[in-house]
Amino acid sequence: MGHETAQAVRECMYEFRSCIKQGDFLQGGSLQVGRGCFGNLQGRLAESRMSDSVAAASTAQTRTQELQKCLTECEIFKDDTSHVTFGCMSRLEKCRQNVESQRGSQMVARGHLVELSRFLDELVPIR
Repeated sequence: MGHETAQAVRECMYEFRSCIKQGDFLQGGSLQVGRGCFGNLQGRLAESRMSDSVAAASTAQTRTQELQKCLTECEIFKDDTSHVTFGCMSRLEKCRQNVESQRGSQMVARGHLVELSRFLDELVPIR
């Protein structure tokens, strides 16, 4: 993957991280609620990254949807809403689509899988 593509995908995920952190719902009990979901997703992401799949774009989309489900569960536990997750995911998708239009979907998808893994590793450190 080209350096510019990797950097562009990283920037999308940086914005996403900031958005989620501002929502302030991934702490305490709500994070505990999501640990199982996040842990399972970490495993599937590791498998996805190891495979040399030509379907990287659809895999990245599926893993992103799974992340949204996990985040939504946490946010609903905290305050019975999911507006932060929805807004952040919408912004991430727009950013990703913008990068794809400039760089190509397969390379962006592979980079996106890497960045999703990093995000989850920050949320649920391996012990």
